[in-house]
Amino acid sequence: MKLKIRGKQIRPKTIQGKKYSVINGYAKITDLHFWKDNPRIYSLLDEERDAKSISKAVIFEKLSLTKDLQKLRKDIETDGQINEAVWVALDTASDNYVVYEGNTRLAVAMALHRKGKDVKKWSEIEVNVLPDGTDERVMKNFIGQTQLKGKNKWAAFEEVNYLFRETQDIIIKENISKSEAIKTVANFFNLPQSRVGRAVKTVEFMREYKMSSLIQKKYYAYWQRIVAGNKELNALRKNFNSYSFLKGKMDNPRAKAFDQMMIKHVKEEKQIEDAVAASPGTSAKLVSYTDNLRLIGRAYTSQGDIELVIDLMEEKIDLAEAVKRALEGGVGDAEYKRVKEFADWIMHKNTTKKIRKSIKNFKDLGKDLKSIATYARHLSNETMTFSKKRKPKL
Repeated sequence: MKLKIRGKQIRPKTIQGKKYSVINGYAKITDLHFWKDNPRIYSLLDEERDAKSISKAVIFEKLSLTKDLQKLRKDIETDGQINEAVWVALDTASDNYVVYEGNTRLAVAMALHRKGKDVKKWSEIEVNVLPDGTDERVMKNFIGQTQLKGKNKWAAFEEVNYLFRETQDIIIKENISKSEAIKTVANFFNLPQSRVGRAVKTVEFMREYKMSSLIQKKYYAYWQRIVAGNKELNALRKNFNSYSFLKGKMDNPRAKAFDQMMIKHVKEEKQIEDAVAASPGTSAKLVSYTDNLRLIGRAYTSQGDIELVIDLMEEKIDLAEAVKRALEGGVGDAEYKRVKEFADWIMHKNTTKKIRKSIKNFKDLGKDLKSIATYARHLSNETMTFSKKRKPKL
């Protein structure tokens, strides 16, 4: 059924270099439908999606619970009107006119209409309607340009899932590789390819371990940092997730053991909180955890400390103890701080006076000072030679 529009006007709109004759005017809210794949609430509809029971009423109820709607409703009630038109296109599969951009505005209009005040006023909403037959991907591109980069962007968790779904959709429709699909999606939405690639990796990680929507959403920032990682963390995941690598090194070797340990740490959170204190200079749990893993990774990659990682995985030590051992092993700044503190102390003018007085009572002190001087010269010469051998960073 053709959408009835009051006060119809034709306005030109250019999307991806192509001009469209967009119809602007007012349509009844009863004639409009929500976009069921709207990333803003996609994860909230998982159960209904599985049961194939998604409806306009269900989506309205889900949107009504979001903070975005509560905030927007206050603004709209203050202004006394909805100031921006929603974007609509015909969905040929359902033969419904779907709001692709502006679902929250539609939900606010429905809520105010149900409230019973100014019923006639809220029974309509301003629309911009693309011509019937417009490819849905045109609408998606327009949405992507506004929501992926706009002021009221989708939540990061919903965004990465949306980019993942778009990549999967391209792989199936165009029968191309994942890397080609990532490049296609990045170009389509004018995004950095690395951003789409990270999104795909993160969602693959969450799905591989069959995380519920709640766990995905609650700890999403951890999963993204873990997957993005750096060379130390990547080395840990590659080797300590491998059954063949762990065989003979671990009492109960199993594939994906390192990832499963990280997931357990994140869910329990207690070890992460305890380890913050073992990492001087860090405070945020998220940053502290991934930085601590990288520190442990350096103990493995630079010093071959397999036992440290295995002890952590077998829960012989907790994360805080693992961090402490890594620092004491020389991969952190513990040695630097100790030498610096000793140097500051021994070179202080008051220290010289105190040592002179102490020599009268402790005859061996002079001998100890000579030993310190000898070892300090030896260590200084050794470190200077090592520094010369190191290749300069380009």
